[in-house]
Amino acid sequence: MIQIKDNFLDDDVFEELLQHITEVHFNEADEYYSKNQGYGDFGFVSDRSEKLESWQGCLRSDNLVSFYEDIVDQIKEDFGIFIERLEFFRHPLERFPKPMFDIKESIPKHIDALFQRSGVLYLTGSKGQGTLIGDEYIEWAPNRIVTFPSLTYHTPVYGGTDRIAFTFFGR
Repeated sequence: MIQIKDNFLDDDVFEELLQHITEVHFNEADEYYSKNQGYGDFGFVSDRSEKLESWQGCLRSDNLVSFYEDIVDQIKEDFGIFIERLEFFRHPLERFPKPMFDIKESIPKHIDALFQRSGVLYLTGSKGQGTLIGDEYIEWAPNRIVTFPSLTYHTPVYGGTDRIAFTFFGR
């Protein structure tokens, strides 16, 4: 079941997250996989080089579960999800100047095979940069949180402007 909640965080907390984006280190795909011993398996790609290729141009922070304990607790309280990974995920405009996908076309999707629940909290972006979950498109909106079963095929829709989200994974 897909769950959606708008205005998830208080305005002050949301603004703090936006500020932290400018201070956090974002890892390139190869750096991220190297630091995390290959974490990030999509569940359909078995070859490491294919995994890296599929993430080229996207940037991820380190796991911030310990840093954002209040947000982790709020997700647990509101959705019953015990969060194991919480990361900023960036699709930068300079790498993706044009929209990457038309959601009416075939979009490569993935699953988050290591977890039971996945989610995204939209931070920066614009209309048309939501998430395709199964056959349902969830539109981007600032401070909107979306959770869903991790084994549901999904993909972000991005391009044309910077898109940064908080992604999380848990049980």
